[in-house]
Amino acid sequence: MTDFRMQERRRAVTQTLASWALEGFEPDAEYLALLEKYVSGELTLAEIGINTDIKFGVHTRVQR
Repeated sequence: MTDFRMQERRRAVTQTLASWALEGFEPDAEYLALLEKYVSGELTLAEIGINTDIKFGVHTRVQR
């Protein structure tokens, strides 16, 4: 992954965290670690979503 792409991802995560803070949501260290994996390219947004659903017990329907 290019440095530019990582910077874009970092900026997106920073903006998201700021928005969440305004809403009173503070993610725990485990979730912040997931976001860092997104920034570094280890996870996609879809994988973050799956992990979020699992963490919060959200049941999603798999489309076929």
